[in-house]
Formats: sequence, C-alpha cells, structure tokens
Amino acid sequence: MTDTLFYFLFTIIPTRYISVHNSPTESIYSFEYIDENGDLTVFELYSLYSHTDQKNSYVRYEFYVDEELVATATRAVFDKKAAKPTSRTRRVTLAEKLETLITMCSQKVIQQEFESHTRHMLKSFVNTSNQKVN
Repeated sequence: MTDTLFYFLFTIIPTRYISVHNSPTESIYSFEYIDENGDLTVFELYSLYSHTDQKNSYVRYEFYVDEELVATATRAVFDKKAAKPTSRTRRVTLAEKLETLITMCSQKVIQQEFESHTRHMLKSFVNTSNQKVN
C-alpha cells in the first residue's frame, strides 16, 4: 500500500458510511467511494483472528479493492517488546497502516450507532414496523 493510498483512505473514512460484519474469528469493514467520473469503488478491510496460528497470538489484516486483494499483513496481538527504531524517522509498516485504518472504521461504526440512537432512528423503525421491543 502506497503512502498516497493510505492518506486517501485516512481522509475519506471519516466521511463514509461504514458497514461492519463481526464474528468470533473476524471483523470486516466495507465502504464505497464514487469518484468524480461516477465510478464506484468498494473498499474492504479484514481483521482475521484465528487464521494465523494455533495460539491465535497474531492477527492477519487484509485489504481489498473491488474484491481484489491489494495488501495483507500479520501483526502480533501481544507485543512482547516494543519495536526499536533503527533511524530517527521510522517508516510506518504495512501492518500499522492497516491497523490504523481498521481502527478508524471501528470508531466510525461506533459514531454511526451513537448518531442513530440520538436521532431516534432505531425507535422510529420499531414504531413503523409494529414490533414490540423490551
């Protein structure tokens, strides 16, 4: 993943509607982008928890653009030692970039949930569908 693509995603994630699929073994965040020519691009970020090793001590990140795998990285869940930078300006690793984007997507989903509750969107849905909720 280039720095330009990372910066582009970093700037558009806060402005997009993010959908999420969670399971015990993975989280999948997806969002769409329509460019100035009207072309639709679908971005998906995967966080896979139990597909890496027997102890589940690593997480694997995958990044897809229009269902094509663009980047993948593995990162330790429990860092035993902090990384020591070898120079004054340390480059951000691919795993760190993907983790940052996934964190941003997660924060955006939480924000979307909060906004739907504050605007009573869920309550109005329940009232219009004539369902009783405890």
